[in-house]
Amino acid sequence: MLNGWNARLTGCIKLFVGYYEQKACQEEKISEVSEIRAL
Repeated sequence: MLNGWNARLTGCIKLFVGYYEQKACQEEKISEVSEIRAL
């Protein structure tokens, strides 16, 4: 029981980490584009 719950929790954490990494990557691209436009 505990092992299955632990695996589920790990999966949720990986999901959240992946989501935030993707969001951070998008924000970096947006800031790069705005810097290029500023030039």
